[in-house]
Amino acid sequence: MSKMSKPNSHNTRLKIAVPSDGAMYEPTKTFLAAAGVPLIRPSPRSYVASLANIDGIEVILQRARDITFQVEEGNVDLGFVGYDDFQERRIEGGNTVLALSNLGFGRCELVVAVPSSWVDVDSMADIADLSVEFRESGREFRVATKFTRLAQRFLFQHGVSFFNLPQISGSLEAAPAMNYSDFIIDITATGTSIRENHLKTIADGTVINSEGCLIANANSLRSREPALEATRELLSRITNAFDNLGSVNGTNIYDQLSVKLSI
Repeated sequence: MSKMSKPNSHNTRLKIAVPSDGAMYEPTKTFLAAAGVPLIRPSPRSYVASLANIDGIEVILQRARDITFQVEEGNVDLGFVGYDDFQERRIEGGNTVLALSNLGFGRCELVVAVPSSWVDVDSMADIADLSVEFRESGREFRVATKFTRLAQRFLFQHGVSFFNLPQISGSLEAAPAMNYSDFIIDITATGTSIRENHLKTIADGTVINSEGCLIANANSLRSREPALEATRELLSRITNAFDNLGSVNGTNIYDQLSVKLSI
């Protein structure tokens, strides 16, 4: 789709992407209701919805993994996503900014999990040493993950240079047992699935802590006053409903976003 034909370029309505299913849909829906702007979805099969109590907003239900891209492209203005997914898929220096972080739902961690039988592996330093041993024997670590960008960066930062990331679909926890990988880097909320599949986490193996966040396309909003006004009202309702979201590191979030979006 060309830039001239993108819906936001001539549309005064604020477009917000919300996860359509999976682990983030119900928590996002609950969050919006608690903020006083419940999601109004005509039917479970409807992928276009609205928010109660704020005019001028159109909600588009999307797969969670597609939302960061849709915001970056300007096809929607705002999006609710997991922070892990945003960091994995965002474009460095792109148009998308983090509007509100730490929304209090969808909490999870992206972690390194190794076979429980690796009794001498308790740290990333141990994994780095083992990767050298693998290399000397003509092998590389096979690391199963759906977060290739974050995984690569984390492994390199911890001195693990000899590895490859095989393409694996479906659940990752069984990959080591099926000899598809040596260990995994995967999302966990409770750790139960990891333990039940005879894997263990390591002390310094947390790649990223994640929870729900709101992202925004700065460029798509700047010139559209009705959409900006709807954005202001939405942020005001959220921050008023959740006082702890009002500041990050002592700086007012609304002021931060106002600077980023020039609003």
